[in-house]
Amino acid sequence: MKIRKIARGMGSLVMVFAFSSWLSAQTVEVHPYAGGLLAPSSVDLGTSSFELKEQGIFGIRAGIFLTEHIEVEGNFGYINHFEFEESDPESRGYLWEAGALYRFDLEGFKPFLTAGIGGITASVDEDAPEFLNAPTPVVGSGDTFLTFSYGGGIKAPYLWGPVGVRGDLRARTLPNFHGRAMTWLELTGGLTFTF
Repeated sequence: MKIRKIARGMGSLVMVFAFSSWLSAQTVEVHPYAGGLLAPSSVDLGTSSFELKEQGIFGIRAGIFLTEHIEVEGNFGYINHFEFEESDPESRGYLWEAGALYRFDLEGFKPFLTAGIGGITASVDEDAPEFLNAPTPVVGSGDTFLTFSYGGGIKAPYLWGPVGVRGDLRARTLPNFHGRAMTWLELTGGLTFTF
């Protein structure tokens, strides 16, 4: 009995050591970003069409390279307006996503393709009244919408030691936003830190 416990403990220790050794040998990137969402001019919701407000997005991506060309990353972003024009109350969006990236190697620049899946969760001001019969659709606090993203971009790593730059252009599709599919373009950029 004691030998089994010791063997399990030693096996667990070896697994932790092997994983931490593998992790320390991998390249890690951290990318704070800012940008904008170019929403469609109108969203057809069956009975009427409504316009989304122009939106800014700010966030951070962090990833680890599994191979020289393949990276997995997590993304958390803040959308400053996640609502329709002329609607009240004001709503914000929190984007969370997991994705994969395939990087090509060129001299100095690293173009890439990326795809991801996640969600956007709405947050409505607490002091806002309920708008049950509003003429414009209202996003409720805590409403979460599935999202897929796909696109590409370019990196220029190691411009100043571990610091470089990165730009992304991707399409983001919400397949069930108020009962309809909606796609917008997302343009972001910022610094990237590679370790």
